[in-house]
Amino acid sequence: MESIQRRIQEILDAALYVSQVARPLRLFLRIEPEVERLGYVARPIDLPDGVELVEDAKASADLALFTHHGLDVAPAIWSWRMDHPGRLVLLWAWDNHLGLLHNLHSALAADLVFPSHAYASAHLMNPMSILGPHLPACCAQWQGGLPPPSGQRSDMLMAHYVDYPWAGRTKLLGELAGQDDWADVRRMSPENKQGYFGQTPERRLREWLGYKVSLVLPVDRDLSTRFFDALYAGQIPLLAGDFPDLDAVATPEERKRLGILQVDGTSLTSVREGHAEALALFDAMGEEGLAARHRYATQGHMMRQRIERALGCVSDLVQQNRFQARFNVAPCASGLRLTSI
Repeated sequence: MESIQRRIQEILDAALYVSQVARPLRLFLRIEPEVERLGYVARPIDLPDGVELVEDAKASADLALFTHHGLDVAPAIWSWRMDHPGRLVLLWAWDNHLGLLHNLHSALAADLVFPSHAYASAHLMNPMSILGPHLPACCAQWQGGLPPPSGQRSDMLMAHYVDYPWAGRTKLLGELAGQDDWADVRRMSPENKQGYFGQTPERRLREWLGYKVSLVLPVDRDLSTRFFDALYAGQIPLLAGDFPDLDAVATPEERKRLGILQVDGTSLTSVREGHAEALALFDAMGEEGLAARHRYATQGHMMRQRIERALGCVSDLVQQNRFQARFNVAPCASGLRLTSI
């Protein structure tokens, strides 16, 4: 346990430096290159007050935040560490429900790890980095205020997806494709996503603004960016299936206030009935409901708020007023974890 305590102290020392450095805090933020290429994160990135973005990996920085979307980012982390010894490295795992070994390998190179999907985070625990609290996905494609008026929105169910053959949702998407009187299904190959990502962010937003309701159908049980994108666009998200992290992101009371709907199971019948209910709710809530959903996204579920929360966790770790780093033994994994005090 002596080596474990020594590792915890190394991380605490790096976090202490971050808490004491004069503002603005210089943050190196690395978005995974493929995600960057697809334009999945809006530029310029809206950062919390007192934080300055560093884009050159060789430039001076006070800490780093790496996003992880499935590929192994450990080599990039170690490369950055070589140029910035003793500096804190945060890892935000957007897809920790998939590619478990790549996620774990990346986590081993970091200091503090934030899972986007809490229900699938146990495998990230290890003796080298501290598993932090849940840092959900967010709306990253766009930023700013209320989107422009969209005119007439379609009553069709928006269901535009990358069609992964191995995913459990594939069967339902195939069934929905035959319901062209009420479902607008578009399926992209994993090898070619240009049908959507080849468009400008503005064009993508206009597409989302053209619908009242969109289907949130996970690969596993993950609450993906699609949920937050729908809210940003003022849509009613129709969630189909089980989402273990949903209550932690949007409480039942918030979902009722905003008109967010969830149907049990992923059958064609349940989705059809849920879609009809969502349409009626959208029309009943009108422009006020649309604005409330958009406001809910922009005020709490954008890149800015997620980065702010991660940095706040660093401060809490130093002060040890909310969390404490401890070695945690779990049924399926053991390692360092932030534990609520």
